[in-house]
Amino acid sequence: MFLKYKALVDGSALDTRLDGYAWLVLFLIVLLWTPAFCTKFSLLSIVVIVLDIALPLIAFADMGVIPSSVTVVAAWCLLISGSVSIYLSSAIVVNGAFGRKIYPTL
Repeated sequence: MFLKYKALVDGSALDTRLDGYAWLVLFLIVLLWTPAFCTKFSLLSIVVIVLDIALPLIAFADMGVIPSSVTVVAAWCLLISGSVSIYLSSAIVVNGAFGRKIYPTL
């Protein structure tokens, strides 16, 4: 990410196709895990489904298969996923500390 930012600031070209393959592997792993997280509806299943949308968009954009303008959709998906993940981790910590449900989870 730092190299991408530096290349953008410097105005130099950067080949991101290799990053695309790494994102593709991550997407395939999360996609294969999706049924396990969706056995019952929860906030974590929302995170996984939203990641199933964002990860292929990032992977294919980095590989040059789709235009990079599509990454705006991926950015919004990652914002949603990150926000829900922060809430879930906070709920785990606070609810565990007090021994009861303070922050509700689905």
